[in-house]
Amino acid sequence: MPAATSLRIAIFEDSTVFLKRLTDLISEIHGAEVVATAAAASGASDLIRRHNPDFVLIDFFLANGTGLDILTDMRELGTQAKAIVMTSEPSSALEDACLALGATQFLDKARLSDSIISLLSTAC
Repeated sequence: MPAATSLRIAIFEDSTVFLKRLTDLISEIHGAEVVATAAAASGASDLIRRHNPDFVLIDFFLANGTGLDILTDMRELGTQAKAIVMTSEPSSALEDACLALGATQFLDKARLSDSIISLLSTAC
């Protein structure tokens, strides 16, 4: 019997508490696997190139940059990974900027649990 195809996920999140929450949620999704995590925007290109994720979950506000930096890196790499940007301070201006750079979703962290499970479960 062939192994199930794994959904490879990279996460950029600088809150260790929220990162744990995300990895716990993802571990409940059959076929999903966190292949890399980082707390900073720097080095995003290398991490994405090295791990070739299917999805990249991005906290908008990071210690040394923003989700826009990572989305720009993804665009320059030409990756096929889908980008989901998360923030605890949603605004239409941030959402528009992220979507213009190729994000497929822009999510409020306060409502994240159900959204992430639904999106990733559908992709598996």
